[in-house]
Amino acid sequence: MEKIKVSICGREYSFVTDDAPEAISLVAGRLEDKINEFSTHKFRSSEEMLTLIALNVMNEAEKDMLAVKNVIGEMHKKITALEEENVTLKEQEGVLLRESIKSATAELEQMARVKDEENEKLRSKIEGYEQSIENQVRERETELKRLSDGFDSATKEMADIAQVKENENNTLRNTLNTYETTFDNYVKLKEEEIVRLRKQLEKTNIERDVLKAKLATGIDIDQLTMDV
Repeated sequence: MEKIKVSICGREYSFVTDDAPEAISLVAGRLEDKINEFSTHKFRSSEEMLTLIALNVMNEAEKDMLAVKNVIGEMHKKITALEEENVTLKEQEGVLLRESIKSATAELEQMARVKDEENEKLRSKIEGYEQSIENQVRERETELKRLSDGFDSATKEMADIAQVKENENNTLRNTLNTYETTFDNYVKLKEEEIVRLRKQLEKTNIERDVLKAKLATGIDIDQLTMDV
């Protein structure tokens, strides 16, 4: 609790309150403006003038409070829409990621099947070479060497193909990692936007509290104690 002194129309008033001195001074200045405005009219008594001033101040405060409530409501709607959009984006990105993984897996499986077929053909070819060498080994040592060289060449070709496929698999893995990183960054931006909107909402709530202080001052005007 703090004792506050304010000046209204050249007279000082003091009272004890928990409200901020700045807010009380602002309300006092506004009240003085209203008193000056209404003083140009004729009233039967000062009580009648103060009653009309209080009603006018309370009416303006209610309008301000309604405007603040509307702003808060719109911000709540926007935050809800952003949160729903964030959930939808997460679901969509998850579906796209799963489809990409499924497509890449199917492609790898197809490559593996093709490679198995090629290996089977190569194995059959090697078996044919070996059978031919076995049948002609005594008569065709030179032919055996040529077929042996062909076998080595086929083996090297298999190794080269396997290396190429391994490189392709690494490329696919890097692509999947890039998708995941891009998705995480997008979600982070959305979350930062939500935090910013919440901070704006907190600021609006503070302004609402100031308006409440104004309204409370208008209601308690008869409780002010006048310093003599």
